[in-house]
Amino acid sequence: MSFARFTCAAAFAACAAAAGAQHVPSLQGERVVRIPAPAGFQVTQKLLRQGMLTPGGYCQFNSEMRLGPDEAALEEIELEYDPATCRSIVIQGRSTTQAPASKAGQPTSSAVSAAGALSASYKTWFADPINLTLNSVESRIAWAPVGDCASGTFFNSQPVFYRLEQTGWYTVSSGSKPSSDCGSVALDASAMYQSDSFPTCVFASPQAIYDYNIVTGYADGSSTGKSQTRRAGQALLCTNLWTERKRLTKGSTSLSEVSSVISSQ
Repeated sequence: MSFARFTCAAAFAACAAAAGAQHVPSLQGERVVRIPAPAGFQVTQKLLRQGMLTPGGYCQFNSEMRLGPDEAALEEIELEYDPATCRSIVIQGRSTTQAPASKAGQPTSSAVSAAGALSASYKTWFADPINLTLNSVESRIAWAPVGDCASGTFFNSQPVFYRLEQTGWYTVSSGSKPSSDCGSVALDASAMYQSDSFPTCVFASPQAIYDYNIVTGYADGSSTGKSQTRRAGQALLCTNLWTERKRLTKGSTSLSEVSSVISSQ
């Protein structure tokens, strides 16, 4: 067991892959926060994530998700989080209680040619114990591939930033950067949020930092989502009340409807 923990701390990717293939024991500790798995959620894998404690006292986590050409949605939910060790247990899968975000269902190669364009969204957010979203960053893209070229005839992108103002959250900084070439199209969005209204934060104001939140689309209709987030680790008592979630969705649309899909996805 000690060797496995050392391996997890030294190689995050290997730890996550190994944990997904076997039983993942619950985290232990007085500061561990736990939430129940939502009803109607079909779990495809369960992962133990070992984050990194930064010099500033933040727990940093990296995540990556992928949807194949015929897949429409994938979600990641953090079930357990230990701010003292920067470890978390997450499940990935799909909700069976709500329809996919896609307007035209699951895209296929024929759907791409008929509809003319694809749209994808990758969203990362922090939620409180009653499942209220505290803040989030979402990257949205729409693209019309031609043959083996992802950029094809059209590319559009839009970042969406949100913070729950009623609990004192405000934006410290935010930005985005689109990119496109024949290999892929992408949007990278980043943000830092802060709140000065948490009475349980006895040392400083909590911050949620989204270093990057990247959605990428490819010529074959597949897409990926990659993110890196930071939240206070041992220095703040309030962040053991947060859990992290991610959602990657994809659909097909007509070129005439691209703007509305980007705005409402």
